[in-house]
Amino acid sequence: SRTFANYTSYFGPDSSEHFFDCPNVHEFRDEAKRQLEARLRDYGSDSEMGGIRGRRRHMRRVNLRHDEFIAVLSIMFWNTEGLEVSEDVTCASQSYKEMILKELHSYYHDELRLVDYAAR
Repeated sequence: SRTFANYTSYFGPDSSEHFFDCPNVHEFRDEAKRQLEARLRDYGSDSEMGGIRGRRRHMRRVNLRHDEFIAVLSIMFWNTEGLEVSEDVTCASQSYKEMILKELHSYYHDELRLVDYAAR
């Protein structure tokens, strides 16, 4: 199976040996390829949240409005958990995420006139 990587390329197990780059590439190639194949299988699976089909069903059920979708994308973009980044980047990330959530609160409260929007 192949996974869409961007508008002009794809990525699959047959190309994995050319993708991985580490000092001991030969030592880890087989395990990396095995892990990749498992992830691609999971990605394309039909399970609720394990694969893309399950995620699509979930997103349809949630039915985000355009502004909510942009907020989710923005928060995902500014997520630095588990990344080795400078303290400045961490502070900027936190600041932008807080700003996004405040804007989302204003959107729910002021534009949609929702008082209890926790279920959203």
